[in-house]
Amino acid sequence: MNNHDIADDPIAVIEDEARAIAKSFGIPAGDDLAAMFVERIMLRLGGENIYVPRRRLRDRQRVIAEIRARFTGRNAALLAREFGVSVRWVRKVAAP
Repeated sequence: MNNHDIADDPIAVIEDEARAIAKSFGIPAGDDLAAMFVERIMLRLGGENIYVPRRRLRDRQRVIAEIRARFTGRNAALLAREFGVSVRWVRKVAAP
């Protein structure tokens, strides 16, 4: 599976990260660990919609400050594209 395929499949991303963690700790059966990890996640969270934010809190606070500083009332779509967020979220964080 190439990186593009992995990015399109959240389960493949989780498996890939589990393998990387196993490798970093010197665990020899990384593929087995990844499969077990994914199975546990599917058992516990299967069918749920989960939001995974793109940024850490510190980055989010910086983005909010930047949006507030640059928001003119007419550039929400531009800021949304630039920061990879929704227009609705831009308007929400830019509101006084």
